[in-house]
Amino acid sequence: SLEQALEAVPVLQSTGIKSLLHGPDTHSVDHNPIMGRMWDSDNIYVCTGFNSQGIQCSAGAGLAMAEWILEGHPRSFPTDFTSCDVQRFYPKLASNRDWVEARACEGYE
Repeated sequence: SLEQALEAVPVLQSTGIKSLLHGPDTHSVDHNPIMGRMWDSDNIYVCTGFNSQGIQCSAGAGLAMAEWILEGHPRSFPTDFTSCDVQRFYPKLASNRDWVEARACEGYE
């Protein structure tokens, strides 16, 4: 629920959310999905940020994540998953506001 999201991520309380339609949509700053193992963790994986295409991508994303978890990388696809890897948001880099703003604008060039 929206209340749970506001509690879990306090910065959402000041973002100006005006309405939700079927739940909040998930977008990343660079408009690519966010997938893979979190840094500094052996067993936390994420699979989000599909920009309204989550249902369309769910079968392939599920297979890729299963392989990522079990084998260390997705192997059933000829695609390089580097652009989707959550590790591209290394905390020190992602906390740099200029970098985040520049990456966010890439999706609109």
